[in-house]
Amino acid sequence: MRQGELKRDRNKLGIVFVTEFQNKIIEQFDFDTFVEQLENAGANRVVLFCVEGKADACHRSIVANELNKRYKFEIEHL
Repeated sequence: MRQGELKRDRNKLGIVFVTEFQNKIIEQFDFDTFVEQLENAGANRVVLFCVEGKADACHRSIVANELNKRYKFEIEHL
């Protein structure tokens, strides 16, 4: 459902979007394999880039929060 706001004015994601993203993407994604591949490649930092001005308005924040929750990765929104 559209809330009638421009993307650039959005401060956070809608609850319906967050719920559906978690159900269809987060719960289906193999985070353990992803993290293992990063470690095997020698990565010690990962960047999730987005053009949204506010982190809470970006779907990548859902991924970042999940990485923090599962692995206690430090998250820094720039």
